[in-house]
Amino acid sequence: MPVNIAGSAINAVASSLSNWKRRSRSFLGKAERADSQGENGSGQACQQRSQKRQELKAKLAAARQQLEERHRQEFAAEVTQYEKKKQNWENNDRRGHEPKPPASSGPDPKSQSNLSDPDSRIMRKSKNEAFAQAYNAQLAVDADGSQFGVGSLCEPELSR
Repeated sequence: MPVNIAGSAINAVASSLSNWKRRSRSFLGKAERADSQGENGSGQACQQRSQKRQELKAKLAAARQQLEERHRQEFAAEVTQYEKKKQNWENNDRRGHEPKPPASSGPDPKSQSNLSDPDSRIMRKSKNEAFAQAYNAQLAVDADGSQFGVGSLCEPELSR
């Protein structure tokens, strides 16, 4: 029985890292203005904001560590793949171009992480669609048209 499998991006609703950065900058600007004008607002509200800011800083640090760990794992996979290609090239009497070693200078500066839903990624459905925070789900359909939902969501890099 033939089965077709296709991937699909499913939208995720969550705040992005840039949104959190913008909100924290806004909060800092308000706090500095209040300090310079000598406003005596509620001390408790200021403490709550300060605590929220510290929590946000901790989330950002965790997101950064997650991005760095993801990069280390991807780089290790690239090194393994390079070593296999290099060995294959040497076994074939060095025919063709020599495989290029992977270059690592740390995570891409444009890498993003979603603080509220780290499993989702920024994707787009096609070249004509805008980018959106989404999951990469897989769906299988048999010859009779029955649909089978696959139980796990895939990393975009692994489903290509």
